[in-house]
Amino acid sequence: MISNVDSSAKYNIRVNCKLEELIKEISDACYINMKSYYMINIYMIPEIVDILKITDLSSLESYVIIQDLNGLEKQIIHKNGNVIKSSTINDILAVKELLLKLNYNELMYMNYDIYCYQKNNSFITIKNILKQGIFIEGNEEMLSLLKEKNIPYDSSNLCVDNEKNALENVQKNLKNNMK
Repeated sequence: MISNVDSSAKYNIRVNCKLEELIKEISDACYINMKSYYMINIYMIPEIVDILKITDLSSLESYVIIQDLNGLEKQIIHKNGNVIKSSTINDILAVKELLLKLNYNELMYMNYDIYCYQKNNSFITIKNILKQGIFIEGNEEMLSLLKEKNIPYDSSNLCVDNEKNALENVQKNLKNNMK
């Protein structure tokens, strides 16, 4: 299974530089690229749900994530109450079309390019998220590296929730379109 290397990451920070610059600085600090992959998550909700009233995904009683991990693993994840089930699928777009016919709406589409780096026991994950920006995930050592290398980052929020951030953008766009 493909996943982020570091499950104990404390920080998820938006960086304010180009992806190439960030990768160069991390590589120059002797971090080794362990793997790189893409991930697509398509979030679907029942059409009866008011998108503007959602505070975060955990507040939803029911939703579906259609996921593609590097073209190697494709699955549908369904949350209904406290039960989460997943099944392997072949075609994410066909599943999306089927859910649309079953009265689901697309809440958001998240497209990630993910780069996982390691140096000794320290892990850094870079997430380049379409329409959101570049984020770096890691621990105290990663935060020190950003400061040492003068990599600009958003210090106002050191623990960005990418899903919540995307949801807020969807809601903002909907409100703007209603005006």
